[in-house]
Amino acid sequence: MEKPAVFKVKQKTVSIIGLGNSFMGDDALGPYIIEYLRENYETMVKPVAEPLNINIKLMDASQDPILAGAVIAEGNPVILIDAAEMNLPPGEYRLLKIPDIRKNIDLRAVSTHGFNIVQVLDMADEFGYSEFVKILAVQLGSIHYGDAISKNVLINLNKIIKEILKEVREINEKENTYS
Repeated sequence: MEKPAVFKVKQKTVSIIGLGNSFMGDDALGPYIIEYLRENYETMVKPVAEPLNINIKLMDASQDPILAGAVIAEGNPVILIDAAEMNLPPGEYRLLKIPDIRKNIDLRAVSTHGFNIVQVLDMADEFGYSEFVKILAVQLGSIHYGDAISKNVLINLNKIIKEILKEVREINEKENTYS
């Protein structure tokens, strides 16, 4: 008697990528959040990922920002975390889609490091995946070389992380949007 074929359901992948400069005060927030989520994976990330059968990739792209483009090219949902200049109080944040950013933010002022959101947006458009990319932009306050992340930004850390994990859940709920 032949064994029945076993089919494994493909896991959806969502990548959360921290952008920023780890030596420039509040601009270090993206990599900081990725490290924080890694350290708290069992209590914060795993309870979201497992019941939804989602593979959540946590990636610090501060040392190699071109990595963000490579992940976008995979065609899976991506949440980028970056400090931004949005004329808001430090620590305030916005979860933005690419059209929102292009319409409402001076893109030349968004990033404080060499590889900026403009390049990420262009890359996503070029690959045809811009609808799969969201950016959690956090208003920076202090961006002096050697500074730590400011209290005004860190005070919202739990809210920011909840927003990221909420977005992962919402990505899962969208029917037939992502393969």
